[in-house]
Amino acid sequence: MIIAMLLVSLAGCASSFASSDRQPESNSRVDAPVVSSLTFSWPEKWRIQVISDKHADIYNDNDVYIGYISAIDVAKDFDFAQFKPNHSSIIDEESFDIPLGECSLYTLDADNGTAASGITGTHNEYYAVIRTANRTILIINWSMKDKKAETKQQLIGLLNKISVK
Repeated sequence: MIIAMLLVSLAGCASSFASSDRQPESNSRVDAPVVSSLTFSWPEKWRIQVISDKHADIYNDNDVYIGYISAIDVAKDFDFAQFKPNHSSIIDEESFDIPLGECSLYTLDADNGTAASGITGTHNEYYAVIRTANRTILIINWSMKDKKAETKQQLIGLLNKISVK
C-alpha cells in the first residue's frame, strides 16, 4: 500500500462537486480552520488527482475514475438528503466513528442509463459524509459500478485509515 497526501484547504467558498450541482446555502456556512493535509492509505497503484484546494478525484489501479473527495464548510445541521444527486434514492444509511470524526455512510441506488431509459438499480454508489471536529464536512463519493458487499467493506476499511497529518 502506498500513502498519498492530499492537501485540503478548508477556508473560502465551496467548489463545485463532480456528481452534484448542489451546494450548501450561503447562510449555512461557517468559518473552519485549515486542515493542513489528509493522509490516505490506498491500494497500490491507486491515485488521487487534486483538482482544487477542496476537491480531488480518485482513480483505481486501472486508472478508472471511481469517485471524489470534497471538503465543504457548513453548519452542523448539514442534511445529506438535500445534497444527494438528483434522481437517486438512499437505500441504506449507517453511522459510525472513524479516526477523522463521525461518519455517515449512505448507499444510493444508481443506474447506468438516462432517466428516459427506465434502467434502474444497476449498481450502488456510496457517499461517506464525515463531520470533523471543526464542523467541516468531508464528502467521499465512491462506486465500483457493482452491488458487491466487498466494495462497501473496502470503502469502510479505507475510511478507517484516513488521518490528518
